[in-house]
Amino acid sequence: MKTQKQKLKILLAAPALLAALVFCAGAANAAGTKQYEGKNYTVIYPASGFDDKLQDFNVEISSIIPFVESYGAIKFDHIKINVLSNSKQLGIYTADSLIEQMTINIPAQYYNAEAVYHEFCHLAQYHLSLPAWFAESHAEVCVRRYYEHLKAADAVKEHDDFYAQNQKKYENVQSRIPEDLPKVNKFPDDVSIKSFADEYFMMKAITNVAPMAKILPKLREDFDVTTLKGPHRYDIISNDNIICDVNAVTSKDVFSIFQKYGFKIPDCSAKPKPAPEPVPAAPNAAASAANSSDTSTGILISLTGILAVVLLSLMIFGIFKLIKFALARFRK
Repeated sequence: MKTQKQKLKILLAAPALLAALVFCAGAANAAGTKQYEGKNYTVIYPASGFDDKLQDFNVEISSIIPFVESYGAIKFDHIKINVLSNSKQLGIYTADSLIEQMTINIPAQYYNAEAVYHEFCHLAQYHLSLPAWFAESHAEVCVRRYYEHLKAADAVKEHDDFYAQNQKKYENVQSRIPEDLPKVNKFPDDVSIKSFADEYFMMKAITNVAPMAKILPKLREDFDVTTLKGPHRYDIISNDNIICDVNAVTSKDVFSIFQKYGFKIPDCSAKPKPAPEPVPAAPNAAASAANSSDTSTGILISLTGILAVVLLSLMIFGIFKLIKFALARFRK
């Protein structure tokens, strides 16, 4: 099990900018690596220093994959796990999952079972653009449910105690869940820690009445990025749409849970829809005037260019005539 400090490192880093990690998968395939092929996964790991962990690593992977498939009602075709030679390849991350590539990146020297479970749980979000409050709380509650599945009571208690202690410690700090934690964390650590604690207990309460095996398929039915059309299909699913889809898969009260943590309850009588396509704004008078001015300027520049070409041609013609005249006089 990880220490609280290690767990916080995962949580505080998790919402950071994903683009900084695109190089990681390629880095793991550099010289000095070995490869292990599992039933539906591939592990690429350093040629030295990880062999003694590989057997336990494969046991954990073989156990967590079917659990996440059941928990999130999804079937994984093939997962790639990059065990990186050093944590610098992950930047500020402790571990990382590239969900649409079905890829997980974990540094060898940090190797920690709970980090592995957390990242595998993220893969259940395949084809969904979820806000960070949902994605991170889902992954952490998924880990807790996995410990329940293993009948690891001590691990379940440690998980709950960790968040309960942070929730109590920062009880006077305002959580920022509804507006979502940004990918680049701009909030003070106490706000982030309180927000992570609140969203954990919120998601735990939600999944007590609406299993994730129903929530994620419903979200994919409505917001799968591979079936939506238009430039906004990758937009983050709105809080309203998430609330309505969660409500749609259970007859129990989920609205009160969301309200407790600061969410406003939308009208769910209509089927949730993706954000509408933006309508181009009509140009205002100032813009029209600017465009008119730009057009006039362009015409003036064009005329000036033509005049310059004509004058240059006349000058060349005149010089040619003078040379011709001088040569004729010289011959005489």
